[in-house]
Amino acid sequence: MSGQTIEQLTRRWFEILANKEFDAWHEVVATDVQMRFPFAPPGIPTQCQGMADCREMVRAFFAGIERFTWHDVQVFPTGDPQLAFATAKSQAQLVGGKAYANEYCLMLRFRDGKLSDYREYFNPVPAIAAFS
Repeated sequence: MSGQTIEQLTRRWFEILANKEFDAWHEVVATDVQMRFPFAPPGIPTQCQGMADCREMVRAFFAGIERFTWHDVQVFPTGDPQLAFATAKSQAQLVGGKAYANEYCLMLRFRDGKLSDYREYFNPVPAIAAFS
């Protein structure tokens, strides 16, 4: 790994997302990353593959968000030093002024200190209400 713990890597990833640090993806994301959002509502992609495609998909999503914060983040390391599960809550203000909040269960797999597989499970109901 990169010398960082799985918890440090996970928290850095959340920080990069919340702060829209798209130029920092190379620090913690593998070029062949797979991202999946199985409960994404219609209009929001359910998956992407490769750093460039995933970064653009996330950038497009975050373009509608003025401010985003994670809170109540809990990271659960596993017996596999490259795999963690996490739970978190978010609060956001959208560009049009609407509020958005959700809860998440996440699976993160790292390879050589870089995110290689990311699965984000969230409640689609608040997403539909906020983004439609």
